[in-house]
Amino acid sequence: MNLAQEMPAWGGTALAIASAAALVAVIVVGLRALRNNRRR
Repeated sequence: MNLAQEMPAWGGTALAIASAAALVAVIVVGLRALRNNRRR
């Protein structure tokens, strides 16, 4: 992947936002899984 080599100025912030959104999504899914396990 040569995206890192040819990345525009806004690429860094966009990548940070994408990684943060992915992290939040993982946390939400984890919390839902814990809640489902507690209910069962």
